[in-house]
Amino acid sequence: MRGEEGEEAESTAWESRAVRGGAYVLGAQATQFAIGLVATMILARLLTPADFGVVAMAGIVVGAMLTFKDFGLSLAIAQHDELEHADLSQLFWWSLGYTTILAGLCAATGPVLAWFFDEPILIEVTAWLAGGLWLSGLVNIPLGLLRRQLRFGSISLADVLATLSGAGVGIGLAMMGYGLWSLVAQQFVHLSLHALLIGGIARWRPDRPGAHRDRPAAAALKRFGGDTTAVRVFNEVAEQLDRVLVGRLAGAGALGLYQMSHRWSTMPALQLLVPLKGVAVASFSRLRHDPMRYRTAAREAFTAVLSLVLPLLAFLTADAHAVIPTLLGRAWNDAIPIFRILAIAGFLGCASRLMIWIYLAEARTTERLRFTLVARPFSILLVIAGAPFGAIGIATGYAVGKGIVSLANVWHACANSPITVGDFARAAARPVAASLAAAAVVVIASDGRSDLLRLLLDGVLFSLTYVVGWLAIPGGLSRAQRSLTWLRRGG
Repeated sequence: MRGEEGEEAESTAWESRAVRGGAYVLGAQATQFAIGLVATMILARLLTPADFGVVAMAGIVVGAMLTFKDFGLSLAIAQHDELEHADLSQLFWWSLGYTTILAGLCAATGPVLAWFFDEPILIEVTAWLAGGLWLSGLVNIPLGLLRRQLRFGSISLADVLATLSGAGVGIGLAMMGYGLWSLVAQQFVHLSLHALLIGGIARWRPDRPGAHRDRPAAAALKRFGGDTTAVRVFNEVAEQLDRVLVGRLAGAGALGLYQMSHRWSTMPALQLLVPLKGVAVASFSRLRHDPMRYRTAAREAFTAVLSLVLPLLAFLTADAHAVIPTLLGRAWNDAIPIFRILAIAGFLGCASRLMIWIYLAEARTTERLRFTLVARPFSILLVIAGAPFGAIGIATGYAVGKGIVSLANVWHACANSPITVGDFARAAARPVAASLAAAAVVVIASDGRSDLLRLLLDGVLFSLTYVVGWLAIPGGLSRAQRSLTWLRRGG
């Protein structure tokens, strides 16, 4: 009995630390969002869509590799129950070799990209960004260790400082007339400074190379990371295909419009769901052996997060005609229809992003890989089918694929989990219904104006309608109180 009480107390303590960490993450993400918003508003007025488009061409490779540059090890370390310093040391040297190869391959794609898009400057741009990729890979293990220790406050501080520094350098160089190189410098400074800060905060040093071999725990983590990375590779191929087609068929200017639309239509989800993934996996993985507590925690987390993300995406969709001119300036108005379609895709794709938390917390990475091998080719075919209709057709194919795959992903992830499809449906129903109702009201009330005042008025109208819609559904007040409590405690 005493042992069971001790285990329960330990689990509760870990959960409490996780939700406190979530509060740090939310605060940091809000700050980074504000920094990114201001930086984008300034840079979009100093640079041209073609400048953004050229960097986006390099980002097709560099951005993809950044998503799997840690080989899934940082999340694997947070999820694994027992690890020793020797395990981490072996993983560090293995990870360093992996990152070095990855950065080399990235730099080697520069000439290929330059030929494919007919932009010679991509050789230099890709080389610089590959250097930033390599530097960021040096802290794969320290970052995983910080997540394992639930030191999300320290991680958040590094994220904010790196974002602020990169934005400052980018704006400064743009004002001095450096064009697209200001965007390259922004990314390079962000990646390198983040690596420096994380390494300094962790204060962890590996043993000498070759000091430890054949560590079973390290091998298990590499298997976990291998499955996770394979999924990311297939996902990135599907995610980047739309930009490859736009850049190849329409050039840098069109790709700049498309890339900016994609970035800001997905920003609400990325700002919340991606950083909170580390918090959720660390918390869920310690609750998964208690099905009732696990299901309750998942429902509360899903409802709270979707209640923030879905209304933002719904508002962006409904008021795109005012959002784009305010955010980027009227020179970017051609991006409005693309932005609206991609915001819908972001809305539909939230379910898939939340299912990742379940797969990782339950160490079901092989199942996730199998699903991806079936689902992603389907998404790719839809994007290709839309290519003859230009950027709008490509965006539409992307959105349709995102919606279908998300629904299938919910069914697959919940099939072998204590969390059921019904659990997710109950968590999502209220924010989905309230978001759609609020978006409909804004569309009906819109007078077509695209100034800042119209955007603010629409925002107020949307917010009031959303709150009323949420509370009007039976049980709304108690559910709102629970969601607010979850957000206040952990984010």
